[in-house]
Amino acid sequence: STDFVGLAIEAVSGQRLDADVTWNAPPDPAWLAARLLAALGAVHDLGLLHRDLKAENILVDVQTGRPVIIDFGLSAPPGEGDLAGTPRAMAPELFQGGEASVASDLWAVGLVLAEVLGRRPVFSGGDAQALSAERQAFAGLSAEVGQQIGDDAVVGLIDRLLDPDPARRPQSARLAL
Repeated sequence: STDFVGLAIEAVSGQRLDADVTWNAPPDPAWLAARLLAALGAVHDLGLLHRDLKAENILVDVQTGRPVIIDFGLSAPPGEGDLAGTPRAMAPELFQGGEASVASDLWAVGLVLAEVLGRRPVFSGGDAQALSAERQAFAGLSAEVGQQIGDDAVVGLIDRLLDPDPARRPQSARLAL
């Protein structure tokens, strides 16, 4: 007998969050943060890390506006699997040889929220060394991005999620709220 493990997800008619999503109204920052963290918490409750969370891997349901995490091709239990993911969406500790963890998935949610709600990239990019240096130097969102987001509590949440030190990030998606 061959063991089979699979993950089934619902069929969603939606747009990728990185696209110019047509919202009936702009999303409430707290609502979007809560929905993304709840979805990621459900993944973690299954004993999995997503390991490649980025706006391209989140669909917005056209009927409800609900964000849905997709593309679990790189997902794995904590401590398993090689370094994987999209460099521009990777947490700083991964560039230093750290393992993927709940904290690195939470960092990725922080980046998604910052870029989608702030409507601009947080980091300029470049090669792995430049990406790592930018992330290690992060000291909080700019006032301009914070004004664009328009919700001080969500800005504070994003700053905690993007903390360069994984030990200072919330310990779970549920505790992040």
